[in-house]
Amino acid sequence: MTRSEKCSMITLEKMLAKMRVDRTTVVLADVRHDDYPDYSDAWVESAHYTDGTPLSEDQCFALSHEFVLECVGELL
Repeated sequence: MTRSEKCSMITLEKMLAKMRVDRTTVVLADVRHDDYPDYSDAWVESAHYTDGTPLSEDQCFALSHEFVLECVGELL
């Protein structure tokens, strides 16, 4: 598998994970309002898929910063 194919697979995995995450279960960490509007330190501490399966630490880390910002926006 080429490097490009690996990157494409990782991107696809991130997209699929984002679509299946139950947003009501997302727990964010390091959401500091002095970091507005970027919230660059915010990250997903834990979350579950829509079927109730918890995301692993690596899966939480793999969620895009865009997803994190969407979740922060829902909190405000």
